[in-house]
Amino acid sequence: MSIRVLKPSQIKQLEINKNDVFIVVDTFRATTSLLTLKNAGVRKIYVVQNEEEAKKLHSKKFPRSLLVGEKGGLKINGFDYGNTPSVFYDSNFKKKEIIFTSTSGAKTFFLLHSRKNVYAGALVNLSSLSAKISKNVLRKRCNIYIIPSGYFMDETEYIVEDWATSVLIAERIAKTTNFSILNTDDFWEKTKKIINNHIDFKKMLLESPNGLKLRDMGFENDVLFASSIDKIEKNLKVKKWLNINKINCVVLK
Repeated sequence: MSIRVLKPSQIKQLEINKNDVFIVVDTFRATTSLLTLKNAGVRKIYVVQNEEEAKKLHSKKFPRSLLVGEKGGLKINGFDYGNTPSVFYDSNFKKKEIIFTSTSGAKTFFLLHSRKNVYAGALVNLSSLSAKISKNVLRKRCNIYIIPSGYFMDETEYIVEDWATSVLIAERIAKTTNFSILNTDDFWEKTKKIINNHIDFKKMLLESPNGLKLRDMGFENDVLFASSIDKIEKNLKVKKWLNINKINCVVLK
């Protein structure tokens, strides 16, 4: 049984069995936001692929839900919130329902359509997620696939925060299971070197290309928050896949 970190496009090449486990990682900021919303009391999250589907689902089916998400890093016009985990952490969303979309992270979930063992991963729940996955897989014959969302439309672009998070999750799980890590990707080797050479992990991510970009856009608090390890003990897993009014959505709970 093995653990692998894969680019999104590689999912289609896998021979998958029903027990295999998947972890979607979008550290800046989708999976961090989703986990933080759960931590703030959200009851149910509907993830959709784009702005149009989110607004249609809201108007036709869930008018009392909150619209949350971004396009190009910025809050979508007409949405209640952007993709801002630092804001969610200090907010109360008790019993609220959320409809969420984002540029990369939300879309990555849909590459795993119909799969049930799908989790959201980030630095903020690194230990909690790793422990939960380790416990769940110990007695199962399965593989674990960790997917750095990165820049969804261009996988040649190296996204350090997503790869660093994915490598750390893989290593944590490997330490507490008999699973081996199978990786030959250049991005894996590059990430290992970066992690080993940077003692100040948060500083490294603050100065990463996406960290600098978000800071320039006014989201430094989000970068700082998303770079924090073990801020949250909550986990999110796919509960079910739905098609509502011809809109595919995944329910996280």
